[in-house]
Amino acid sequence: VTHFGDEFTLRHLLHHTSGLPDYDGNVMDALYARSDTPTNEDLVAVLSEMTELPSTPGDYFEYSNPGYDLLAVVIERVSGETFPQFMQSRIFDPAGMSHTFSLPNDKRRADPLVAMSYTGESGTPEAYPYDNLDNLYGSGSIYSTVADMALYDEALYTGKFVSQATLNEAFQPAILNDGSTEPYGFGWELEEWNGESYVAHSGAWLGFNSDYVRFPGRHLSVIVLLNRDYDYPNDPRTALKIAEFFLR
Repeated sequence: VTHFGDEFTLRHLLHHTSGLPDYDGNVMDALYARSDTPTNEDLVAVLSEMTELPSTPGDYFEYSNPGYDLLAVVIERVSGETFPQFMQSRIFDPAGMSHTFSLPNDKRRADPLVAMSYTGESGTPEAYPYDNLDNLYGSGSIYSTVADMALYDEALYTGKFVSQATLNEAFQPAILNDGSTEPYGFGWELEEWNGESYVAHSGAWLGFNSDYVRFPGRHLSVIVLLNRDYDYPNDPRTALKIAEFFLR
């Protein structure tokens, strides 16, 4: 990450304030110029050819999937493990998440219990088995179940992954260079409902949709996993609507 200078930090990547763009036209064109199915190493090569960032690290919040894919590369180079191996040994196994894995993994199509996703963009739902960007991982790529995600959620209360003090760092807003704050932590949106704080995140890839809302003070979490991208009730977010039912 020192390619962009000392002011470009892991914290910036985690907060989406690094100055890296999302997968825009220029980045995509450069990736596809290298491969029809680009990998994280292709991303590193493309970023290494950038002479400067679109904006100074810390100036703005801009959601950047490449930033989290780059974090996966950092994990691999520091740990000496592949990202799937690291996730298995440091997250999935300790939490007992026996039905969870990270791509790339052959189980995705070999295991009949792994869901297929469906897209409704063409008017009639169609299976969406793969995408040319599936070999990029870090910003997504995890297959899981609601039961396994409940185990993950519970492990966050115990210090099983990191200490509570370290975890609390993830729930702090980003502080921009001008002193203002952005309500986003390390992969968590920082929100409030009826004066109560909660952290959350949603995601979508292929035809899958996910939403995760967590009220730590209430020890209440709602996890929604869908394998379709049509007729998706997302306003307000599905998980929060369910959480509201219990909080009332």
